[in-house]
Amino acid sequence: MFMYICLWKDALVFGTFPSKESLANKEYYSNPKNHFWDFLFRILDSKWNYFDVVQGNVSYTRKKELIQANGIALWDVVESCVRVDNRDSSIKDEKVNDVNEFLREHSTIQRLIFTEKAFHFYKKGRSGISTDHRIKILNSTSSLNPNNTFFVLNQWRNELVKNHYSV
Repeated sequence: MFMYICLWKDALVFGTFPSKESLANKEYYSNPKNHFWDFLFRILDSKWNYFDVVQGNVSYTRKKELIQANGIALWDVVESCVRVDNRDSSIKDEKVNDVNEFLREHSTIQRLIFTEKAFHFYKKGRSGISTDHRIKILNSTSSLNPNNTFFVLNQWRNELVKNHYSV
């Protein structure tokens, strides 16, 4: 559908397919119930008040600046599909993006970060998983995720904070 790529990138975060709100706004993670931007600002912006809510209070330009400053690119595994609601479990008749071609074109990417469902679609539509990239599967940032939100936040923090990995 759409993608956000920064000039220098180390990590590519994959979603499955944009929500209805994201499609309407042409912005990643635009659904106010998704914790993605709240997590990223808490993890990556040292000046962010930990208790502030991002949704509705931060422009999309500022959100893109945050991920660009941290070498993160965003894209969805699914290019098109039939889906009656925002749940990933209702995705049907999906067409998967050519991730391997994308990675050949964007050689600075070292890490691929997936949610479990995004990785499911990646495996389903791939012609082969690249062994040149570090792959990490994290819990979804969706509010529908039954896991403890603080557990999921910590999981994302451990993967995104640069001091926690080596390439």
